[in-house]
Amino acid sequence: MNGHSFANGTMANVGTVAAGGHQTFVLDLNPSIRTEVWDNGAVSVHRGVLMYSLPIEANYTVTGHHFGDIHQSNDYELTSTSTWNYALDEHSLQFATHGALGEGAAPFNHSNWPTTIQATGRTVSAWGTSLNSASAPPASPACTSAGRDDDFVIFEACGSKTPITLVPHGGTDLRIGEMPLSGF
Repeated sequence: MNGHSFANGTMANVGTVAAGGHQTFVLDLNPSIRTEVWDNGAVSVHRGVLMYSLPIEANYTVTGHHFGDIHQSNDYELTSTSTWNYALDEHSLQFATHGALGEGAAPFNHSNWPTTIQATGRTVSAWGTSLNSASAPPASPACTSAGRDDDFVIFEACGSKTPITLVPHGGTDLRIGEMPLSGF
């Protein structure tokens, strides 16, 4: 059998087995969490073939209506209503499952995701918007330690630890899929 390696570290065997012979195949259904590094050291979070993103709550404003009733064929403007500008504590990533999907369930619905990645984020107040979108993520590490005060670390560029939940990228309307690392 000839092995073929892929960029994500997996290997596939392609070939034939002689009559009467056998071949063992291993299928790993518990892939590890990995990050992919982008410009300025920002990362996207992946597990297996899925990318995970931070969902952003939004206000939906209809900007155009084309036909049908008020819920059909609309153009929307989405304005964020929740915090989105987090730096990610890379070592905090924890995979979580939330039960099996029932018959007819939509795994990429906007809620009740079957899997999530729990993490710790720190707000980066200097990371703002440009042209009605998130600006490019700041360079990683985005947080710096200014020292200690009464046994607490003080951060110059970031807020305190905040638990965040990353969900499958396809189950969101408005999301952040690339975040700087906090450095902690």
